[in-house]
Amino acid sequence: MKPKFLTELKVEDIDGRFFNLISPFKYASQYLNLEIIIPKGFITDFESVPFIHSYSNRAGAIHDFLCRVDAIPSVTKYQACVVYLEAMKTKLYRSKRNLLYKIGKTIWIYAKYNVVKYIPFYWKKHKVFATYEDLK
Repeated sequence: MKPKFLTELKVEDIDGRFFNLISPFKYASQYLNLEIIIPKGFITDFESVPFIHSYSNRAGAIHDFLCRVDAIPSVTKYQACVVYLEAMKTKLYRSKRNLLYKIGKTIWIYAKYNVVKYIPFYWKKHKVFATYEDLK
C-alpha cells in the first residue's frame, strides 16, 4: 500500500487554534498497511507544539487522531510518530518544488518528527470525540 491522502481535509475554524472536521478524512498508511479514517466531528489543533507549527495540517490531524485513547487503530506512540513522518513526507514527495526546497523541508520534517517523538505530555490524554472544552 502506497502512502496517500485519500480525501481532502475539510475543517471549520473554532477559535483560530482548534478546528472541527466537517467530513471524514482518510489516509492510506504504508507503515501501518491500513487506511486511517478520522471521523467527522473530530477536533484537532493540527500541530500542538508552537515552534513546529505549519507545513502539514493533514499530517498533524492524523497524528492527533492516533494519539487519542480510543483511536482505531490503537498504536504505540512510536507508531503514531512514524505515521506523522510518513504523511509529512507524502506531501513533500508529491510536491513539484525544486531540490533545494525539498532538502530544506526534509531537514525540517525530521526535526518536527523528533520533537513530537520525545515530548511526553500529549500521549493518550483525550478521547477521539473530546469536546473543544476538553481540549483547550
